[in-house]
Amino acid sequence: MAATQREHGTAAAVAELAAKPDIGPQIVAKETSFAVVAGMASLSRQMFDDFTTAGPFIAQELYKSVVNEENNQILAGSGTAPNQLGLLNQTGTLTRTLATPDTQIDTLVKAANDIRVGGAFADADLIILHPTDWLTIRTLKTTYGSYVLDVNDPNQLGGIDNLFGIRLATSTQCTLGKAVVMDSKIAATVWMRQGMEILSNQWGDWEFQNNAWTYRAEERFGLGVQYPLAICLVSGL
Repeated sequence: MAATQREHGTAAAVAELAAKPDIGPQIVAKETSFAVVAGMASLSRQMFDDFTTAGPFIAQELYKSVVNEENNQILAGSGTAPNQLGLLNQTGTLTRTLATPDTQIDTLVKAANDIRVGGAFADADLIILHPTDWLTIRTLKTTYGSYVLDVNDPNQLGGIDNLFGIRLATSTQCTLGKAVVMDSKIAATVWMRQGMEILSNQWGDWEFQNNAWTYRAEERFGLGVQYPLAICLVSGL
């Protein structure tokens, strides 16, 4: 009898294990290429001799230029080689368009809710939009003439860098009227193969002949969107 009970117990345990549901994740392999973003700038030796700030200035301008193109690739890249496929051009994401009677704030907050209740069950922690669109939102006023977003008490609705506690970033490379609302922890990854590198050279053939200095800034990275349902693309702002 004891052996029979043990056998019944083992069978019940196996049945219990078999009853566990499988969430059935669908894993699809995707490939992404790496983009090289680089730029060069040259100044005369006389410029360096006459202005001590010339070197740092040109290096800073090159850095800004490369970062600007990096933002363009990550946000608006066409996906046609050698360009990355930017966030605004991804497929399989959620979408939302501003519609009456909603305001821009309503639309962005609803987009955050979309990815929360959608298939990814994600928590929005980043909103990216054009600076002009953010200016429009920041200057929204009530019928009494006061600002809707309270800079003095940003925990109410928003301040200069958040909307209802969701971090906000602006970029001129984000298409005007559009925004990316996402859970940056799981939605996408940037693989940096070569970090920002700024080098100078005055001994190349051209530099030596023309008494000049040349600066080069360069980086190499790839963008992968592994969970598009954790992104909501907003339009009509």
